[in-house]
Amino acid sequence: MRRTIEWRHDGSRLVIPVTVYPPLTGTTLAGIAGKALIDTGSTTTGLTARLAENLGLRSIGKRLVATVGGEKHIDRYIFRVGLDGRHPDDEAPTFPYIFEDVIGFELLDSFSFDVLIGMDILRQCELLITPGNQCRLTFGA
Repeated sequence: MRRTIEWRHDGSRLVIPVTVYPPLTGTTLAGIAGKALIDTGSTTTGLTARLAENLGLRSIGKRLVATVGGEKHIDRYIFRVGLDGRHPDDEAPTFPYIFEDVIGFELLDSFSFDVLIGMDILRQCELLITPGNQCRLTFGA
């Protein structure tokens, strides 16, 4: 079932609520809620070191990554991102839509968001930005 999140952006960036989960290794749905920046210029999704630590994630190694501040060796983690969207015709509460495991990178804790959603997740979605600062993100099967 397709799901949708609709919101107004602030004119400079697209931020949505997310829940981050550890990789799929069991049956737990325990995750941590946060704010995510949608970044169509990033190929990969990332999360803050603080969030990775709170989820008990272990680094799977460092990788050289090109950032706005230059190239840096940054820790990588495996995790999942969940979005709480609704089917346009359904008012009932739903379970979050959880994307498959991603191998993401560590963000600095100094950002005003917890997660950066890159094209590895966005390519599975439809993103629409319309005049009047309206946004819609559609995802799911």
